[in-house]
Amino acid sequence: MKKVLLILVLTLGVNHFVSAQEIIPFPDLSEHHDYSKNGGRSEDERNYAIYTEDYQEALRALDAESDRILALRKEETDPELIDRQNKQLEQIRLKKMALLSEADLVEDLQKFY
Repeated sequence: MKKVLLILVLTLGVNHFVSAQEIIPFPDLSEHHDYSKNGGRSEDERNYAIYTEDYQEALRALDAESDRILALRKEETDPELIDRQNKQLEQIRLKKMALLSEADLVEDLQKFY
């Protein structure tokens, strides 16, 4: 009888110990892997949904202009024109960075009001 009681207590204790363990899932690192695989560029880089409509339109216009210049640059063979297009792309990039920082400031200000 003592052996049966001992086995019963041990079985209940082991069952309680096994069922009390919490399973912690491994974090999803695929987003970080895609980010590093793409050279530091996010796949959702052109999603401007967090900004107001005016900023969304302006940023999309800059992206369209940048895409147009990139398409022209791929077909170009003249080094002077390629340099000029690179300068235009740099100017667009600077405008976009300024616009994004301004949009972030506006978003932060809207949080306070």
